[in-house]
Amino acid sequence: MQITDQILNNLSTSLILFLLIIAPLHYLYSVWRRTDISTEAKILWTIFLVIAPVISVIIYLAFGYKKQDDH
Repeated sequence: MQITDQILNNLSTSLILFLLIIAPLHYLYSVWRRTDISTEAKILWTIFLVIAPVISVIIYLAFGYKKQDDH
């Protein structure tokens, strides 16, 4: 039972790390790399990220994310 608890603890820690650190950094990179939105919109997305990091990443992935074509 103790090993299972350690595994669950590690998984939850990894999920929290992803949601609070890695995903927002990727989100910022994606927003500022885009050329189809204005600087004002980029600033608003960034402010939203600072105010509500987890919710803003979920909303951006659901509605604002566009895959960039690398030509």
